[in-house]
Amino acid sequence: MASALGSITRALPSPPIQYAIIAGIITKATQIAICSFFRHSPRWVSLIARIDHFPGGQVLLNYGPSVLVALFTGIVLHKPSVYKPLHKQVDQDIKSETTQRRLPSIHVYEETHCKQYICLNFPKQNTPDPAIFCDAFGYAESNQTQIVGIAAGFDGEEKSQRTARALVDGFMEYIVPHLANKKSSLVKLAAQYAQKKIEESPQESDPKKHYGRAAFLGGLIETTFSNRRYFKGIHCGNCNLYRLRKGQFQDLTWNFKIDGQLGLNRTGSDPNEFTYEVEPGDQLFFMTAAVHDNLDIHPPEIENPNELMSQNDRNQRKLATLQDLSKVDHPGKEIMDFVLQHTKKRLTALEKGENIASSKDFPGKLGPMTLLVVEVP
Repeated sequence: MASALGSITRALPSPPIQYAIIAGIITKATQIAICSFFRHSPRWVSLIARIDHFPGGQVLLNYGPSVLVALFTGIVLHKPSVYKPLHKQVDQDIKSETTQRRLPSIHVYEETHCKQYICLNFPKQNTPDPAIFCDAFGYAESNQTQIVGIAAGFDGEEKSQRTARALVDGFMEYIVPHLANKKSSLVKLAAQYAQKKIEESPQESDPKKHYGRAAFLGGLIETTFSNRRYFKGIHCGNCNLYRLRKGQFQDLTWNFKIDGQLGLNRTGSDPNEFTYEVEPGDQLFFMTAAVHDNLDIHPPEIENPNELMSQNDRNQRKLATLQDLSKVDHPGKEIMDFVLQHTKKRLTALEKGENIASSKDFPGKLGPMTLLVVEVP
């Protein structure tokens, strides 16, 4: 019984008025049964007869209880999406870690169905401001929908940080209140809104000093009335999305790669939309480049610097690494630990001011690391 009710609840649309209609129908049927019982009592018959004499009394008797119970049910069942930015908390954690001058550590932020891992995997010596974290992320959920966005700044400057946060906040700011519209292009409209906010915001005399560029990946998980779930996403730049289903990883953004960045004076093609069906129990892994690039631990040596290595080969090597890390209960933490360990030698050498001309001896890519693990309920 509980399982059946849970399935019905998940299949219901999210706006409260639609919950109210369904609850009203159920309540009306219950009211008819109760009233037929009460009519056998002279006391209740007398009270109902008196109310019937007032204008609108019969309508009140017939529909009043149904409306009240339906509205109450709608309010109780509906859980609105609320977006709470964590930028200040991230800044505080990174600044505290940097002040202590210790090696990077992983900071974890948890929601009901999402774990967010961040780390500033960067040398803290000999940098203008090592506490600037140029990635941004956001997450919100309701009964029916999960909304997620990540962005990665193009460089380690504050202008890129502002851009990444403006993209994520603008995306979430638009998409959360518009969920009831059910537009097929909702994620695209949200990304356009975020980009437009950057272009139209008041800036300094030199706009290039205020905003930079950033890669962006975002989307939402929706449940249809037939209880099927879909992830609708939008992608621009070097952020990857992987799905873990029954122990198998798949790169969902491989066929939808779009080069370039969003933000001021954005580059590349327009962001690309894509849709995948997901299932309960699936885990979606949203990664910035400093995470997924370090999953390719044995890149081939390229004799000609102008020759591009096969992206398909790189993708397969990353998936192979992920498969090895998927055998634990919390693969998100395992992935971050793996990346830190892979880059530790390079980071330590830079901290000591050593020469790291050979990438073979000092492997890895350093920078802000962001990983969001979203579970499909």
